Amino acid sequence: MESIIKAKDLLAQQAHTPLTAVLSELLPALEQENEFSIHRMYQLSYNDFEFVLTVIRDWRLARYYSSHRQNRSFS
Repeated sequence: MESIIKAKDLLAQQAHTPLTAVLSELLPALEQENEFSIHRMYQLSYNDFEFVLTVIRDWRLARYYSSHRQNRSFS
């Protein structure tokens, strides 16, 4: 989850970098369950690419835990 917070902080700074360009498309796509072209990530440096992968991984983990908690409350 820390990476998601860091990604949102980067966007709030309104810096115009390749990383923020990708994050500005990725985060809404994840939240709205829309498509995102992974090809956009190939423009990033290796470290930025890895950071975006971490954001995706953290988002998926948070979604898993959220759905797991919802399923337990209905049991």
